[in-house]
Amino acid sequence: MIIGVDIGGTSIKVGLVKEDGTIIKKESYKVVNGNQEKMAEELGRFILKFMDNDLSNVLGIGLACPGIIDRKNGICQTSPNLFWHDLHICEIIKDICNKDVQIINDANAAALAELVLGAGVGYKSFVMLTLGTGVGGGIVINHELFEGEDDSETELGHWTLIENGEPCNCGKKGCIEAYCSATALIRDTKIAMEQNRDSMMWDFADMIVKANGQTAFEVAKLGDKAATEVVNNYVKYLSDSIIMINNTYHPEVFLLGGGVSLQKEHLTHKVEDKIFEISQEKIHIIPSKLNNDSGIVGAACLFLK
Repeated sequence: MIIGVDIGGTSIKVGLVKEDGTIIKKESYKVVNGNQEKMAEELGRFILKFMDNDLSNVLGIGLACPGIIDRKNGICQTSPNLFWHDLHICEIIKDICNKDVQIINDANAAALAELVLGAGVGYKSFVMLTLGTGVGGGIVINHELFEGEDDSETELGHWTLIENGEPCNCGKKGCIEAYCSATALIRDTKIAMEQNRDSMMWDFADMIVKANGQTAFEVAKLGDKAATEVVNNYVKYLSDSIIMINNTYHPEVFLLGGGVSLQKEHLTHKVEDKIFEISQEKIHIIPSKLNNDSGIVGAACLFLK
């Protein structure tokens, strides 16, 4: 058995995974930002509780973490959405759980899971974008995860999409993440709700604080003008981002994961059509197969190589 941990900006998911990738059980808890070492210690204690203090049958603990990761030394160098810097998270959790701990960028973990067990099976190359609290990117070339010369990550979410655009948690402006993350989509949904008090988004979300990454998409399906504008803008931002990435890597296919990707073909078909409208290029885009479990499974895959 392997423990896979998917560390997100809003929640942390822990799963017990068999060697064939099957998740036996999983639990999660909400992220409360604070002292980073204490957050790591809380995760370690949660893993122990999750396993009823018995890790005797556990091969190891894999962590999928957003941000720039030093895999060799088990360090989260920086994670803007968690406000972590130079966190020796593997060492902290190993001290608590007394098990080997490895770490990988969360988008790379998702790509690895899809490569081994998901929608990436059968493709020689693909780029995976995770559309969650932030935007992560994982790249597969010749059936292998591309991580750079020093096992660092390809931070596609922090490529500049719009010069001097919306501020990003990384400190820059105009990043892909600032326009294509679920966080950005929710921001734009709430702005549209405030400006359009007669929008059906108010009925769907009940109140503005309950608006989420599905609100605009679901209400747009009903023909709501304000929601449709939010969706169209989001699709344009994502399409421009994919065109830019495609010009560099030219993969066989793009995979979309994360919360926004739960719209499945309702999102991917819109993006494909917009890309063709903009560039006359036919870029194949498909939703991830493992959905929100890809981080857990990908983290576990660190012990399956």
